[in-house]
Amino acid sequence: MRVNPVGRIAHAWSLEGGPLAPFANGQYRLFSIAALISGTALSAQALTRVWLVQQQTHSPFMVALVAAATAIPLLLLGFVGGFLSDRFDRRRITLFVEAASSIAAAVLAALVVMGVASTWYLIFFSLLHGSAAALSNSAKQTLLADLVPARQQRGAIGLSMVVGNLAGIAGPAIAGLLITVFSTSHAMVAGAALAFAALPFYALVRADPPRTRAVAGRVFQSLGEGIRFVIKDPSLRWLLLVGAALLITLSSRGAVYPALVQDVLGGGAGALGMLELVGSLGAVFGPLVAIWLASRFPDRRVTIAAGFAFAASVVVLALSQSFYMALAMSAVSSFTGTIFFVTNLTAFQLSAPDEFRGRVVSVRFVSWGLQPAGTLSLGALAEVLGPQVALLCFAVGGGLLFAFLILIARPARPDRVVALRAA
Repeated sequence: MRVNPVGRIAHAWSLEGGPLAPFANGQYRLFSIAALISGTALSAQALTRVWLVQQQTHSPFMVALVAAATAIPLLLLGFVGGFLSDRFDRRRITLFVEAASSIAAAVLAALVVMGVASTWYLIFFSLLHGSAAALSNSAKQTLLADLVPARQQRGAIGLSMVVGNLAGIAGPAIAGLLITVFSTSHAMVAGAALAFAALPFYALVRADPPRTRAVAGRVFQSLGEGIRFVIKDPSLRWLLLVGAALLITLSSRGAVYPALVQDVLGGGAGALGMLELVGSLGAVFGPLVAIWLASRFPDRRVTIAAGFAFAASVVVLALSQSFYMALAMSAVSSFTGTIFFVTNLTAFQLSAPDEFRGRVVSVRFVSWGLQPAGTLSLGALAEVLGPQVALLCFAVGGGLLFAFLILIARPARPDRVVALRAA
């Protein structure tokens, strides 16, 4: 009996058993809609903030400082977010933090409309939004396990990245269009309105509570359990190191995008929005490909291949003299980088038991708090050498550091996640 290859592919990606299966769950769909709307709001406001700072200061370092202010709270509050997600209702944590973040977005929009939003105001509100993310990231990520069956958790994690990247497309596109046609005030108000629009969807989500919860205890004692779990596991240690290395170097590339667009490529806000747009478009397909690759290759092999491809694409981006070449490399770097980080985060999350999964995942999110070191360094280097040379230095350095960690820190035993999947 002949099998239709098109039908086989369609079934593999169907809602019945393929990578899209989590979308058959109504609660997961509600959560995804909420995440899409709130993510669009955040990315729209983020682009508007950095463009305002670029216009006010024309300083790559100050633009980098705004971006860094969003990530710094992850380093300071990330563990707290993981502790909260293991001790309290993850859905309520998400809803409460999203509501607080929406209020902050509305206040910032009002300041921009009144024309009193200085650079330091923009940095302060970037810190507030970063704090909200630090407290809710672990809850949102581990809530996925409460929404879908165990067999769909890998797909749910990957698809959540697709949703986030779709928001990364919509947000910059909306902000860039509104800034170009109207003003930064319109873009900021639109972001605040979208943030409030997501709240009803978050409120409608209902999740089954996990079977286990962390035992009552002191905060630092509880956090130590998650940290020790990561330290004792060779695969998790390696995943943490290589993830942090590329996060600090290659993922900091966006800090010089405004200067690169304006000073090298000769574009404006619309060009910056387009650069972000095609990057997000490339990243949409990354999680889907990562899910597909995970069913055929070990996580470690995917991580290594995607990491080197990520570094190579950022090198070409840094060398680009044409805006269209920069657009293409923005898409490729986002595509390969997303495959790398999806595989990295999924391996982390699926390696931890539910009773302290939030704290283990928070270790991964806390490492994201190190990104400001790279972002600020890249911004400062761009002040001296220019955005192209600075980005090239970071891209080459990130690739070499990644290769070094593969040689000296890669564990010899089989992938933990592969073993779990086989079981």
